[in-house]
Amino acid sequence: MLAGCGREEAGQKRLDLQKAIDDLVLEISPGRRVSLAISAGLAVFPHDGTSRDELLATADRRMYGDKDSRKRHGVAPF
Repeated sequence: MLAGCGREEAGQKRLDLQKAIDDLVLEISPGRRVSLAISAGLAVFPHDGTSRDELLATADRRMYGDKDSRKRHGVAPF
């Protein structure tokens, strides 16, 4: 949740967070590295809903859309 954040700023923060995590490489044991990725959804009050449940449902739906899109483009968690 981001208080006082409009759609464009929230969208950019989502992209920045995804990129920061995409750039991480975790060494889980000597010589064994894995890449990380996340999917995220965005909902803005009141445009996308006026209750917590409406906003969460919209963000959740968009997160799954983001996840599908990232998988199609080769960016997915291991």
